[in-house]
Amino acid sequence: MSYTIKEQFEYKKLSCKERGIDWDFTLETFTIFWGLRSELRCFYTGQAFNLIKNKGKLTKDYPTMERLDPALPYSPESVVWITHESNQLKSKFIEQGNNRKNQTPTTLGIINKIEKVLNNPKALSTKFQVYKDAYNKELTTLAKENIKVMTEKKEADKWKLEKRFMQHYLTI
Repeated sequence: MSYTIKEQFEYKKLSCKERGIDWDFTLETFTIFWGLRSELRCFYTGQAFNLIKNKGKLTKDYPTMERLDPALPYSPESVVWITHESNQLKSKFIEQGNNRKNQTPTTLGIINKIEKVLNNPKALSTKFQVYKDAYNKELTTLAKENIKVMTEKKEADKWKLEKRFMQHYLTI
């Protein structure tokens, strides 16, 4: 089943509320951030995302939202996209500290990539700048489109007003 962006927004907002986490996205900012999934890569591994679920389930390379600092709210200034697999491995082996014995070299490689980014403030900052730049570019584009629409509306309203004015005075 596929959900609309508005449904995704409401679901995530409710999920945050239930967990006592602040949600600082508006539907508009969430829509912009949601759209970036197709052009950005996993924050930790650099892997491209697969935006298609498999029979309604998340695939290992499906994008999930990640707060870089658990003390901060979900907002454009504090979240990134990571693969579902990176999210699961980070939770299980980094945050919960589960034993890594018997993990495949591929799994260990992903965990190492995540830790390498997390333990390097410069890498965190550099990688996050890519997200901020992409978000701000989309925000600027949206603002320009809104200004254009508002300007066109003002012109149309002005024309209607002039037309009514002329009709009124031509009938006197």
